[in-house]
Amino acid sequence: MRIGILFQDTETKKISWQKNHKIYNRTARRTKEMAKALIETGYEATIFFSLEEFFSKVITEPVDLVFPCIECCFERNSNGFISTLLQVKNIPFIGNDSYINTITSDKYLFKNIAKSLGIRTPKSTLLHKQDSLKSIKFINEIKIPCILKYQYGSMSYHTVKVSDIEQLKEQISFMLAQDNGPILCEEYIEGKEISVPVIGTAPNERILAVIEYTDSSQNPLDIYDDFWKGENDSQVRLTALNESLPSINKIINSVHKIYRYLNYKDYARFDFRLDSKGQPYILEGNPLPALAYESAFDPISYGRNISFSTVLSQITENAAKRYGLSK
Repeated sequence: MRIGILFQDTETKKISWQKNHKIYNRTARRTKEMAKALIETGYEATIFFSLEEFFSKVITEPVDLVFPCIECCFERNSNGFISTLLQVKNIPFIGNDSYINTITSDKYLFKNIAKSLGIRTPKSTLLHKQDSLKSIKFINEIKIPCILKYQYGSMSYHTVKVSDIEQLKEQISFMLAQDNGPILCEEYIEGKEISVPVIGTAPNERILAVIEYTDSSQNPLDIYDDFWKGENDSQVRLTALNESLPSINKIINSVHKIYRYLNYKDYARFDFRLDSKGQPYILEGNPLPALAYESAFDPISYGRNISFSTVLSQITENAAKRYGLSK
């Protein structure tokens, strides 16, 4: 079976709906790792470096399944573009459809869906560029520390923990000036940074583990932001938590509930904060998470006896099964 990995190389081909191109650089390395892992498990794998290249070559170099790896920030429906194009052309692809990608790219909407299902989320509000009076009132009322992020942001770009009023004012002013859309201001939850990688299609999904991110000395991360995801990625330690603990069981139940409600397909990752009382707060449900060695989808990196290549193969097999394809 031939898999086409679809990636947008922003170094050679910039596109208008991928702003701040430098934040996509990590995806280039990951797509190469994905191709290598798929080949190890018996698939053919080809990387297409742009949408233009894919659609120009797919007729003469057909693939059985497309693995979309193009992520976009700051536009409320841009993450749904790729899956929509593939759907209307009847091209089988791995991962979630345009509905899921569009809904979950709106962090505020996702939080409200989670709340409607009885899943706890941090208190939050939206700040728009035109809401200067609201911003002033909000700044005077907000509880510090708090988290600022873009409503339609991705890859933790400009996500920051704010520790005092002056920093809050400066950061709000800076972020609104970037024209990257509304800011989501979120209650900061003191505690642990948790991720839950999931594979499979609802209602038959499987949780790989409930993972805590810490630094190399196993200290909790204040926030898993671009500082840790970039140059300091090698200093992050992943630890699988005991799933029999009541707090971890709450997380597992929440993941199953929202995975099935929104009908996720093939794979996703859910991020939480876990406070000192064992109460989890969901942050987001990412339908296009990083697939790479030493990530949440590489169980060997946190002590489980399953490799990244095996996980990637299982994700691919699940998608193939949905389309009635065989390896």
